Amino acid sequence: MKDILNALRFNFILVKPYLRYYLLGFVVVFFFKIMGSEIDAVSFMLFMLLSTHLYPFQLEEKNDLYRLYGIAPIKRSVLIFGRYLFIIVISLIDWLLAMMMEYAFSKSTIIISDYLISSLFIFSIFLILTAFEIPGLYKLGVIKGRWIVYVPLVLMFIIVFLADAFQILESAMHWITANFWLVPTVTIIVLSLSISLSVRIFNRKEF
Repeated sequence: MKDILNALRFNFILVKPYLRYYLLGFVVVFFFKIMGSEIDAVSFMLFMLLSTHLYPFQLEEKNDLYRLYGIAPIKRSVLIFGRYLFIIVISLIDWLLAMMMEYAFSKSTIIISDYLISSLFIFSIFLILTAFEIPGLYKLGVIKGRWIVYVPLVLMFIIVFLADAFQILESAMHWITANFWLVPTVTIIVLSLSISLSVRIFNRKEF
């Protein structure tokens, strides 16, 4: 556990030059809210955060850290766990900031329980999209795999568009709300599979 926490700390040190970009979504949403926009803070900030997943990989390739990983006395699986934990911690911070901002700027009464469920669902979707991105970035690298960051997001919009076009979006949301226990369950399963795949890909790399 200590090694994983050290790997988490290493990721924060690694992206230190880009930390301001992780809060860019907060600044943008804050500006829109001041201007009276009805934009949903949670959705905007989290999906904007998807593009920041490139930063640690980009800095690793730029500083040739993979060669260091090859000789460092640390398991590669620990580095993977640290990367996923870093993304989860950063997204939790953004998620909490977004919820507080949405509550502060809301022009109507917010039912806390309903909003918490909807924002948790959005957070879970974000983590599932992340789970599809990370193994691809480990496999292809930043240069060849940059497009991977945008594919899950485009697919999600296509699914939502088709669901709305066939008028099943509302009924689907009602079903999800009634069976909400499935949301964290599916999220944990998908994340676990993603971590396992990333570890397998990373272990096969030669540095």
